Amino acid sequence: MAGTDLSTIDAIQDLTQILRADAVEALDRLRNNPKDSDKRSFVRAMFAYIEGAVWAMKQSYAFVMREKCSQQEISFLNEEDFKLEHNGTIKQQRSRISLLPNIRFAFKTFAKTSNSHFEPDYGGKEFQTLARCVELRDRLTHPKSTADLKISDEELTDAMTCLQWFVTTIGKVIT
Repeated sequence: MAGTDLSTIDAIQDLTQILRADAVEALDRLRNNPKDSDKRSFVRAMFAYIEGAVWAMKQSYAFVMREKCSQQEISFLNEEDFKLEHNGTIKQQRSRISLLPNIRFAFKTFAKTSNSHFEPDYGGKEFQTLARCVELRDRLTHPKSTADLKISDEELTDAMTCLQWFVTTIGKVIT
């Protein structure tokens, strides 16, 4: 995030707005004509929005707190990892961070940028529902059979609950 300027922050906000609009549009299509493909599109769009918003929260924190962050923190916020090549050189790569802890980390760091003392309820049923929906997302993005592509009415309701919880939680962290 070194060298990040306000135009970069604007681009990150634009990304988040586009992803949120995609999720809302997919939800609208689903409500008007609930085909299986619309169910899958909604779940994929919802998780693209969640992951994009998590990235944006971390980047906002890195921008606001850049003078106080260590190089390791900046690398983690940028989801960078490093590995040592066989020839002794260091190679930067994208880190693989599990989504649920990444969401917790993003809310914690983002709350610091807005001086919020709000702490999301990670023990509540909504966050547990999110954990189940991550399994649904994984099943949809890595299908092994046609059965993996089916989304039950209960799973769809869970996905809608997840989106609502996430959007509401962002609003509470900001205020």
